[in-house]
Amino acid sequence: MTKASKVLTVLVTFFSVFYMGIAFMMWTVRTDWKEKATKEFPKSRISEQQTKISDLDKEIADVDKNHTLAKKSIGVDVVAITAPEIGREARLEAEWAALATEATRIAAQVDAEAKKVQLKEVEDKRLREDVQRLFSQYEDLVAQRSEAEANVKRQQDLLFQAKGVLERVQLRARMLDAAEGKEYDGAEPKAETAGSSATRSPGTLKK
Repeated sequence: MTKASKVLTVLVTFFSVFYMGIAFMMWTVRTDWKEKATKEFPKSRISEQQTKISDLDKEIADVDKNHTLAKKSIGVDVVAITAPEIGREARLEAEWAALATEATRIAAQVDAEAKKVQLKEVEDKRLREDVQRLFSQYEDLVAQRSEAEANVKRQQDLLFQAKGVLERVQLRARMLDAAEGKEYDGAEPKAETAGSSATRSPGTLKK
């Protein structure tokens, strides 16, 4: 035999013995289900387990029944929600449309009120400008009145001065007439007297 054959023979023998050991160990630790069923699970316990199983079957049936009722309720709810005219979605859409319409109307009213307020502000501004303009005109009129009163007072002063000058002239004329031997009757001198007075020398008038 060659060395390879010897090696293979030894390996086969080793693995055979190893497998036999594993099989023996598994046989020693195996579970005897028949003996376990007869000793650990007697008939009374089997009936108890069957009773539990029956109870569980009833509970399962109840759960299935409740599940069926829940499915029916969900179907009814779905119909109630998604109905075209009477469903919750339709009502919500109608309410939303009503709210949108109301919001649009309120927005239009707000815009109208804002325009009214703007027009009122413009009108108030125009009235303020008119008041200011009238006040300026009033101040101008007051100034013109003051100026007119000043002019009237100045004219009165000039008139008084003119009267004083006239009185002095009349007095001078009386004095001249008295110097010429004429009597002054209090009337204004005649034209020729005035002419004759005008022909007098300036030095005579200054006396």
